[in-house]
Amino acid sequence: MVSIVIPTELSEWRNPFQFHLFIFFMDLKSAKEIIAKTARDYDTIAKEWDLSRNALRPYQIKLAEKIKFKEKVLDIGCGNGVLYDVLARKSIEYTGLDISKKLLVIAEKRLKKIGDCYHLTNGDISRLPFQEKIFDWVLALAVLHHVPKDFLQKRAARGIYRVLKPGGRAIVSVWNLYTDYAGKKFKIDEQLKKMPAWRSKKDLLIPWMVSSKKNIQRYFYRFDKKELAYLFKRVGFKNIKVFYGDAEGNKTDSLEKSYNIILKAQK
Repeated sequence: MVSIVIPTELSEWRNPFQFHLFIFFMDLKSAKEIIAKTARDYDTIAKEWDLSRNALRPYQIKLAEKIKFKEKVLDIGCGNGVLYDVLARKSIEYTGLDISKKLLVIAEKRLKKIGDCYHLTNGDISRLPFQEKIFDWVLALAVLHHVPKDFLQKRAARGIYRVLKPGGRAIVSVWNLYTDYAGKKFKIDEQLKKMPAWRSKKDLLIPWMVSSKKNIQRYFYRFDKKELAYLFKRVGFKNIKVFYGDAEGNKTDSLEKSYNIILKAQK
């Protein structure tokens, strides 16, 4: 077995390969820590999150409009399973995946009152625990922005591609964190000024105040439209459309009127 000794001091680097190998493993470690923290955070806020998102939002209803009767749908980051409220009417074969076990408990209680054609599983978007080519649709609404690092984001996009049937469709939304509204609400400029030089300007912390008054700082990656489109193009998707979406889920050309960046693509 070949062992690789990784230097701990910058002056010890012998070649570029060794340096990039070190950076890769450091990124992998920090990325895993961020994902584990995201799971803990959503377990902590599960009850409040459920109360704040107990009904479908207009943009969710609009995005689900084209899903046909009895199609197979994967809802990544399903949370409390609220999307099943509208999909159950179409006898959809629904699979919900979420990183929070406590949110899945809440989802189970909700879904069993609505229908019986569903399955819930614990997991994260960067490691989809499903076979190839089994879903007609994959929805990942307000979840990909919790994935750090380019290589994990690419693995997530590749996983979505893998589990879709040929011709299957993906809908992905991420928060638009470039608006004045987001900047003021989340004090983004203040974060960026305090950020160390080595840290990416894309990595942000967005607070959630739970009932205990403990300030939960959730990790968010600050995607832009071009970046999101390129991420899905390079893993094989076609017919890619990326646009700003307003509160109703309608396309808007106005940065300031948008809440989400929405991607639609086909395998």
